[in-house]
Amino acid sequence: MKKRLRVINILVLILAIAVFTPLLIPAGTYLPMLFGLPYTLWLGVLVTILFILLTWRAARAYTKMEKEEEQL
Repeated sequence: MKKRLRVINILVLILAIAVFTPLLIPAGTYLPMLFGLPYTLWLGVLVTILFILLTWRAARAYTKMEKEEEQL
């Protein structure tokens, strides 16, 4: 379980670095459009969803790890 939490932490760090650099969202870019939303907006929504999923997964892994430690 600790390995899983470490992997999730690394993924969050990589995602955060990618979002705050011009790698994913270059300045002044609004194309391509998706469902009428500009690129920066729909990519921001996607990144937010990824952060939520990673947080949820980390919370589940941490809870399992705590239960295993209590049983010992």
